[in-house]
Amino acid sequence: MLAFDGEQQQFWRFTAGKGDLNLADVQTGPAEDPLPAKHVGKTFSDLWSRRLNVVWLPPDRVFYRVLQMPQCDRGELATMLEFQMEKLSPLPPAQTVWTLEVVPTRGMLPPETQTVVVAIAERKLVEELLGRLETKGYVADGIEVASLQQILAAPADVDGVWIYPRLRGEKVSCLVAWWSDGVLQDLTQLTLASASHLNELAEHLTCSTWSGEMAGWLVRPPTWHLVAEGDLAANWGTMLGEWLGEPVELLAPLPPANVAVATARHAGRTRPGTPALLPEEFAGRYRRDFVDLIWLRALAVGFVVYLMLLVGFVIMAEVSKSKQAKLSNDLVPLAKESTNAVQLGEQIVQLQEQVALRNAALDAFRGVSDKLPGEMGLDQFTFSKGEKIVLRGTVPAAMSDKIEEYTEVLKTVMNSGGQPLFQKVYPANFNRIQGGATLQWSFTCDFRRKEDEP
Repeated sequence: MLAFDGEQQQFWRFTAGKGDLNLADVQTGPAEDPLPAKHVGKTFSDLWSRRLNVVWLPPDRVFYRVLQMPQCDRGELATMLEFQMEKLSPLPPAQTVWTLEVVPTRGMLPPETQTVVVAIAERKLVEELLGRLETKGYVADGIEVASLQQILAAPADVDGVWIYPRLRGEKVSCLVAWWSDGVLQDLTQLTLASASHLNELAEHLTCSTWSGEMAGWLVRPPTWHLVAEGDLAANWGTMLGEWLGEPVELLAPLPPANVAVATARHAGRTRPGTPALLPEEFAGRYRRDFVDLIWLRALAVGFVVYLMLLVGFVIMAEVSKSKQAKLSNDLVPLAKESTNAVQLGEQIVQLQEQVALRNAALDAFRGVSDKLPGEMGLDQFTFSKGEKIVLRGTVPAAMSDKIEEYTEVLKTVMNSGGQPLFQKVYPANFNRIQGGATLQWSFTCDFRRKEDEP
């Protein structure tokens, strides 16, 4: 919350806790001093934890009207006052901004009636104040009239005239409130040329007295209360007492911190339908600027995250490439060893196949030679690719039947696995040689391989 007092400014910072506001910090200094950006700037956290920037409107630039209105909700009340604003406002309605405050019932007021204070300010003044705040980086969420909180702090059981003077340089800003039977009847803001110009105040008090008597709410002589402190209270108390011819009760005003707390609580309460001193076009522009700011910051954060991910990806890719190159270098000797191992494996397989073929050839030769009749001679034994065996030999022509017998015997030769050694034995071929006395025979056998076995 921010307030200007002449060439000075005062900044109050509140924190929310346990359903109430707690005063966290107070800063006072020249009006040109910058405000703490971390406490007044808008951030992402305002999306879920709203921060209110409130400014006090200078009290001497506000015009007040006190009205007795029928009981209704704030929306209807605002509409009724809107229709009367041309009569209530000292300026054309288009040149003003206004708000209303319902005074809590505290006296002899009919239940169907409520007391309403209308605070009116010049739009140009408010716009100049907002422009001044924008240059300081302070985007106002609301404008409050702090003097109203001082008025409402008056005791409920004390009537009469309450005078609230305040020095503003050489001039005196003076707020005068008239209470009758606990009901606020009139509220006027005066600006005196100096603290010694009480004739201006006396003239106003005289006119207000006549007005109250004519309106019927001032039916007996009022009591007088001066809310001030220091030299101002002493001097004014004496002069007012001499002018009135009766004593004036002196009261101490609320400390600025108490007024700030009361104003902050007032600003934090949601009052739907209540007109605001902050012009709607400014409030709309501030909302749009805040949304744009959030989008820009979100895009900036997203871009930074994207760059970080991209840099991380490039670094990881380079690290992976380096590891891959190292692994490739480490795999070169392993690849050579693997190639040598494969070649050795192939050689071993070839040797095993050769050994198997040799053993198969020996088994076949043993089987062929063991079953060969003594009358037959074996001239050639050919073992072809481990699949076929070709036998050639001679036999006397007179014993040609031995060839056929030998063929049948070979069909029954068994290998070490108990299976026929030959898968098929083909019929023999023979030719006569040496004048027909000898037969040259030959036949082919299909060798049974292990994979052919059932």
